[in-house]
Amino acid sequence: MSDILKPCPFCGGSASIERYGDRRQSTIYQCDNCSCSLETGEEWGHGQEWNRRSLAQQPLSVQEGWQDRVAAAHLALFHDDPTDVEERRARFAEEVNETLQAFGMSREDMHRLVDYSWDRPVGEPAKEIGAALLTLTSLCVIAGYDLMACGEADLEKLQRPETIARIRAKRATRHGRGPLPGFDPAAFRDAKERKE
Repeated sequence: MSDILKPCPFCGGSASIERYGDRRQSTIYQCDNCSCSLETGEEWGHGQEWNRRSLAQQPLSVQEGWQDRVAAAHLALFHDDPTDVEERRARFAEEVNETLQAFGMSREDMHRLVDYSWDRPVGEPAKEIGAALLTLTSLCVIAGYDLMACGEADLEKLQRPETIARIRAKRATRHGRGPLPGFDPAAFRDAKERKE
């Protein structure tokens, strides 16, 4: 009998056997985290059916944490020129604005929302991150986009050698660490001289 269960194929959580099967009843497995379950006709070798639905059959976003995979991509991009909260905050704002623009929001409406948001009390980062993720997911649901497919496509592109080289070159020529991307000719000359 094998009672060693692989992690849940959907969330990666641990699983348990809720009921052992025999000739008269089925075996029921359940994830301790997301509560997904599987009912099988196993009478012996418990765990085999659940373990066939292993993480290896699931998308990478389930196999390894999304945030861990983005952190690994950061290492390739920023290992010798570290990024910081201010830079990531500016890039996030840039992508949010571009997303809203892609969905047809006007500059005027965006400015009104900026004023509305800045007139409210400052939120707590963890709560606001959760709300931002939830709201983006909701937008994808309503607009018919697969959030993780979009994320996976962008992460794959980010990890291409030519993309890494382009981003690293752009960052090497930026003026300061301000919110706007820009080109500093002196930094470009310095970067070119270092390369030679």
